[in-house]
Amino acid sequence: MKIIYDLSVDAEALFWKIELENNIQKKIQITDFGIWVSFAYVMFRDKNVLRNIHNSAAVFPSISTDYTKLSMVRRDGTGTNLGLYQVKGKTKSVGTYCDYENLFFENVSPSLDGMLFHKLYLAGGYPQDFKNNDWIYEKDGFILEAGETKTWEYVISVNQGENDFYQEGLKWKHPRVEYTPLNIIGEGTRVSVEVPEGLEIASAEAHYKEGNLIKKLSIPVCKDPAVCKESAVCKELAVYEEKAICEDTKICTDTKRCKNTENCKVSVKTEKYNLIFKLAAMGEHKVVIRFTDNTEDFVVLNVMDKIDKVIEERVEYICDSLYHNENENPPYAFEPVSNQGESLGKANLVLQKNIFGKLDASQVQKVEKCAVNYVRSKWFIDGDFRKPRKLYGDFYRCMDFEYITHLFYLLSEFDDSALALNTADTYLEWAADVFELRVNPDLHEEERGKEEAQMLGVYFLYFKRLLDKLKAKGMTEKYNKIQSLWEKVMDRVAAETETYKAAITEHFYDNAGFGPTAGALCESGRGESAEKYGDLGKISKLVGFNSEIYFSNCFKKYMEISPKNYRKKYENKI
Repeated sequence: MKIIYDLSVDAEALFWKIELENNIQKKIQITDFGIWVSFAYVMFRDKNVLRNIHNSAAVFPSISTDYTKLSMVRRDGTGTNLGLYQVKGKTKSVGTYCDYENLFFENVSPSLDGMLFHKLYLAGGYPQDFKNNDWIYEKDGFILEAGETKTWEYVISVNQGENDFYQEGLKWKHPRVEYTPLNIIGEGTRVSVEVPEGLEIASAEAHYKEGNLIKKLSIPVCKDPAVCKESAVCKELAVYEEKAICEDTKICTDTKRCKNTENCKVSVKTEKYNLIFKLAAMGEHKVVIRFTDNTEDFVVLNVMDKIDKVIEERVEYICDSLYHNENENPPYAFEPVSNQGESLGKANLVLQKNIFGKLDASQVQKVEKCAVNYVRSKWFIDGDFRKPRKLYGDFYRCMDFEYITHLFYLLSEFDDSALALNTADTYLEWAADVFELRVNPDLHEEERGKEEAQMLGVYFLYFKRLLDKLKAKGMTEKYNKIQSLWEKVMDRVAAETETYKAAITEHFYDNAGFGPTAGALCESGRGESAEKYGDLGKISKLVGFNSEIYFSNCFKKYMEISPKNYRKKYENKI
């Protein structure tokens, strides 16, 4: 095997070539072949958030048959980023190895740091006989004949951001595909494809799975105005866009790197197509686009039912299949049972549906029994809201209390006639008591509790409504106490905006810190600070450019799809 680096092809790019040669006199079957790339996704367990912002980068892969690419993005949004583009050969998938340390159970907060290393799989990528539910990404190997050399080639170049990353792709003959990642069954969708000069779409199909069968739907390609006008699906959807010739021009300002003069221009002529079709099945759809040069690109979109139906059916399933009656262990809980407050989201969803949709008192009362008989006794010793139970060995999580507060608050939104055990005002008082525990450091004896009480969370989504209701109900003492705590928290967060301190969650600097902080600052009227935290440029460096990159989050869980995510360890105590 040879790895060749070449800077002579283009003044502003590095060409990276991989050659695999069979130098014996018989053919070889290659079942697994991968190359590590020199790019790592880094997270520091460091309360100096600026270190994570300025000294680390995120790596986002996007897999395609012939047009795989990786984007390496600086987290601070300044300076240049790197893009890696496949220009020869096929990349089957991208593997991610996560080497990290989680000190959550060692009572450390923030607890998580690590690095994600990336591997380009050129053949296989899975252990022999490994099976999963993936049908989208290729896993096959190849035959290398006697004396044959197989070549893969990638180009690495700089870019200034998301749009420039894709424009650079056009320069290296990569199509730019834009689409809606989540779609509704029975409705139409449009995939827009911009191709560089010399590349034309030959055909397009949508592949989807029904049962064990993979079905294919031919997609009309709208290129010529006359053709598009005559297309029945275009007429029905009232979607039409003329063929366009576009020219993106970048002015070369670096005369040392430009081969010509300072007025040299680099132009990329492109042509646009629309793929318009109706979605008749739910689940993942692989939209495959074939070009006249025998190359292929694809994107994956999801199709779901209408959201009101999804919620109705989900709530019915939660209440009918996940709820424990009084004879099951633990009684009145919803499966899966967990020590984390986030697990109460199922119960809160049931209540939200019954607030905004059709009321089913039996569903509400199941959640009420859960709140009174399971939640209160599990998270609090003898049900005392000032005595949190240490569910994680020798500590508890303050974050759990914001989900419990939300549960009690939502119960307080119902008329007493829909409740069976207590009045709505009782649940409002409980919500206020638990919320004070969530945000008041003086109510905690240990340093971890005091510290986490001052961290923001998703409670900003309901906090103002809770305050307004306490005031309307005349619970003045509780209102004044919580309002005072809230103002202290927000004053501190706003004062520390320059260091982005509130971006620290119980784990590490991530979008789970940026989003709630931006929302809370906005809710509290601190617009200037909210704007800094809400800078989408920074958040996008954490979560990727689009839904193609959903698999890169292996810090959170192992996902049974390809590209596979390797995990060095797995915390199963949570």
